[in-house]
Amino acid sequence: MTTFTTRTISGAVYAILVIGAILGGTISTSFLSVIFLFLSLSEYRDLVRKDNSILPELPLYGLNVLIMVLALMAVYGIIIYDYLLLLIIPILIVFLIPVISRQINSLDHLGDYLISIFYISIPLSLINFIDRFNGNAKFNVILLGIFVIIWLNDTFAYFSGSLFGKHKLNKEISPKKTWEGSLGGFVFSIGGAIVLEMLFGVMSLWQWIGFAIILVITGTFGDLFESTLKRRAGVKESGNLIPGHGGILDRIDSILLAIPVVFIYLILVL
Repeated sequence: MTTFTTRTISGAVYAILVIGAILGGTISTSFLSVIFLFLSLSEYRDLVRKDNSILPELPLYGLNVLIMVLALMAVYGIIIYDYLLLLIIPILIVFLIPVISRQINSLDHLGDYLISIFYISIPLSLINFIDRFNGNAKFNVILLGIFVIIWLNDTFAYFSGSLFGKHKLNKEISPKKTWEGSLGGFVFSIGGAIVLEMLFGVMSLWQWIGFAIILVITGTFGDLFESTLKRRAGVKESGNLIPGHGGILDRIDSILLAIPVVFIYLILVL
């Protein structure tokens, strides 16, 4: 089986599972966000370890799982939304770790913990709140739109870059990405947004286009940020969970940075 065939089949299976979870409703979407969280933290931990350091697992998982638990409790009405202010506690705990552990070298991990919170657990927790913007839609159209547009951008950026790419986007961090590829991904992402508006509505055409523009820009930065983590660790992929694609972080890196910005955009326009 060729690499392209393997990549296509595994990518299709991944897409079907994600779309199925979104179409399944709030509970299956929450389950998806939790699975993403644990898989992402596992790969992130390994990336940090390969940087010749050891990131203690208890605070890494404990802090990020606490954030997800608080988010889910708010979504399911166990606590009122005001209590989401408690999310500041995990962030404060990060700064207490050196004091509690009584180890000066634990200061080296502060940045790693904060990255895990702001780059992984907070965006994945926000997935559970996006449904509030869907109005009378039968399922989470906007969340589906996030994944579809990011997939379109990634896919056609790859093909456009392979066919026409000459000018590197950032050769130090990701030497294969080109401006031509980014333009191709952008064009097809806008086309995808137009089709989503025609099929589902929920937002106006111009809101969908703005939505796609934000996703493409922030998604590209998210991809480059994960490439920075991998380059620091000296690895090509974050894991080997998905044949031909790498790890789960390799699949959701664009979405992680995009979700918080898109969430703010949705608050402003809807």
